[in-house]
Amino acid sequence: MVNVLSLSRHQVLIIDANFQHNSLTQRYEANPVLENLCNKNQHESSDILREVKATDIPGVSILGCQGGDYSPSEILNAACFNSLLEKLRQQYDYIFLESSALNIYPDSKELMEYADALLVVFSATSTVSQTDQESIAYLKNMNGRFMGAILNNVEKENLDS
Repeated sequence: MVNVLSLSRHQVLIIDANFQHNSLTQRYEANPVLENLCNKNQHESSDILREVKATDIPGVSILGCQGGDYSPSEILNAACFNSLLEKLRQQYDYIFLESSALNIYPDSKELMEYADALLVVFSATSTVSQTDQESIAYLKNMNGRFMGAILNNVEKENLDS
C-alpha cells in the first residue's frame, strides 16, 4: 500500500506508534522521538520535520518511537498529538499510524480517535482466529471508517495465475 502511494508520487509518513514492538523504528533506524514530541506543549513545524527520517522507499518517511511497556493514552497528550498531526498533514498526503495488533493490546483502539480511516494488516502465514473475526466485526461498526484489510507475507509461488 505504501509503495503504491509512493509510486503515485504521494508523500507518505508512517508514525510508529507500536510502543510494545517498535520494529519499524528499528528497521528504518528512525529517530525514536514520538514520545518526547507529544509531551511538549508546543513545537515548531521545522522541529518536527527534522525528526522525520526518509526511508529507502521514495516519498515515504517515518517518525519513530522509543517503545516501552505503555499505551498511547499513557504517553501521548491528546491535544499535543492532534496539533502534531495537523502540522504533519501540511507536508504529507497520507499519514499512517502503525500500532499493535487490535486483539492483543488496547493501543489500536486508543489511536483510532486520531485516524480518519482504519486499515488492518493480516499475515498470509497465519490463520484468521476467532479473536481476529471479533476484531473485524468491531471495525465494521466504526461508522464507515473501516477501509478493509491488507494481506502481507504473500509468497509469489502461492498466487494463482
